[in-house]
Amino acid sequence: MRVETSDFLQSTRFCDAGSPAIADAAAEATGGAVTDRDKAVALFRWVQDEITYAILHDWTHTATETLRMGRGSCSNKANLLCAMLRAQNIPAGFGVLVVNGKEYFGQGWFPALREMCDETSRHFFAAVHLGGRWLRCDPSDDRALSAGASHFNRPSTRVHFDGTTHADMLLDPAHVLSSSWPVPDIDRFLARKTAKPREDFAYMNSYLEFVRLHGSRCAGPREVEEAFHAWRRETVAGGRSPMRTN
Repeated sequence: MRVETSDFLQSTRFCDAGSPAIADAAAEATGGAVTDRDKAVALFRWVQDEITYAILHDWTHTATETLRMGRGSCSNKANLLCAMLRAQNIPAGFGVLVVNGKEYFGQGWFPALREMCDETSRHFFAAVHLGGRWLRCDPSDDRALSAGASHFNRPSTRVHFDGTTHADMLLDPAHVLSSSWPVPDIDRFLARKTAKPREDFAYMNSYLEFVRLHGSRCAGPREVEEAFHAWRRETVAGGRSPMRTN
């Protein structure tokens, strides 16, 4: 099936590539880059690390809102990257994976966290059209999260994108149930809201915060789990809440 790249340059309700804020941020992030490939790589790296990965209770945000917040889920980060690429007139779209929601995060996701996840879920990544072909690029995990977790959790391995080959998260293929890409927008997914408790998202985000701060000191998943619970008790007892959800 032929994909018309013009469909991947348009603004949508959530991928608001025509926003002045998106245009300004994209121009600044690309700096002196001249080629589309160099611009795409610069934008990938910027979104990957300047936008903190978070598991949001409310992910119904436009790219401009994600830019302003400085944090977002996989869908929000992919959406922002696509908007910034389109603002530079580079065709960009999305990949949608249906995944085993309790397993795809990896072995670092201990049982209490898995209980908060659905049996099946969706993971989103970005795709960019360069040199006459589509390339997958997943900006989900920021540098601090990868640094804190990659030694004990393979899916957290740092993703590097050079504009010539696919740059995927290292998900276990057994945990990926289906894949669709490139698609021009994920607006219908971003428009949906969850009925899951806000407290679950706060707990998951506090774990991500702990991993960024202290994960590199832990040898493996079991030690991380124990250290996280101790840290969380101390943090709450000290009046410092780690429970940001949005």
